[in-house]
Amino acid sequence: MARLRPSRFLEATLFPTLEIVELSPSNATTKWERYLELRSQVIDLEASLAEEWFSPELMSALRAKHLRSDLTEERGIVARQIKAQLLGYLKVGSFNSRRLADIANYIRLNVSDFEK
Repeated sequence: MARLRPSRFLEATLFPTLEIVELSPSNATTKWERYLELRSQVIDLEASLAEEWFSPELMSALRAKHLRSDLTEERGIVARQIKAQLLGYLKVGSFNSRRLADIANYIRLNVSDFEK
């Protein structure tokens, strides 16, 4: 069985730290257990956003640069907005399509900042 490198584990979502546990509390026995629970949900949600609104390549680039604290200002804005949508989904069970459209339009207006 192949082992997952720690960076790959953390790079799997826009929430590589326990920050999401603090922002989305529950009755889980430990913070780590709650993180693992939320992580699997967020991985699925991010994949959905990538397929429906953005691109898998952009989401992957945002996650990698976010983990390394290497986001440009424009990408940082998008990453924060996507994280807010993910947290909103975890709280209310749906995305705000108007806000997602705003994020997509921001990317289109700043396309040179989102090229590879």
